[in-house]
Amino acid sequence: MSDYLKKCQKSPNCRAYDKLIKLINLKAIFSIYYLAIIADSWWGKFHTILWLSIVYVCGSATMALSAVEPWIDVGGARALTLTGLFLIALGSGGIKPCVAAFGAEQFKMPEQARQVATFFSIFYFSINAGSLISTSITPILREDVHCLGMDDCYPLAFGVPAVLMMAAIIFFVMGKFLYKILPNQGNMLVKVSRCISVSSISYKLIYLKKLSMQHAVKTRSAEKE
Repeated sequence: MSDYLKKCQKSPNCRAYDKLIKLINLKAIFSIYYLAIIADSWWGKFHTILWLSIVYVCGSATMALSAVEPWIDVGGARALTLTGLFLIALGSGGIKPCVAAFGAEQFKMPEQARQVATFFSIFYFSINAGSLISTSITPILREDVHCLGMDDCYPLAFGVPAVLMMAAIIFFVMGKFLYKILPNQGNMLVKVSRCISVSSISYKLIYLKKLSMQHAVKTRSAEKE
């Protein structure tokens, strides 16, 4: 990303952008938690994956558009780049906590424990294989392909993931009738937090009641004396 900012957006000093990109990545990590809560409590895992996948596609498409030098000035390209990164961070933050859990819900435990283990093996193998392939192919698309009168083709490097993700969304929706979609049961983190809050309030009320009773006893003892 630093190379892209330096080469295509006329940013000789990329430190500020590097820091901003790190903040966006950090935002993606923290978004996992609150988007997981939203998925468990309101949207459900299927719809969370669907909507946030669309957001991810919009982010990738925005990144591809930001790299089209002949059409967009430097300021507009920077704004589009940061917008695209934000959308990608938001989308990935919503997809990550839901996909594995949604896949695990398709099995009946403990009868299908072996199938669950096989599923997760294939699932994580596919993720890492896809990462390896994208890491290998993206530089080729970026450097060896020439498009739109440019010596490289960053729009293609950013646009291919958007197209592939859009295809994945179509296949995902087509298989909806095969999925086991469970009703929302609430998020465990919210339930635990609520339990701790109620327990804390109850403890304070009991403690105050105890102090009040002790004060009443002392008052009565003083009056008798």
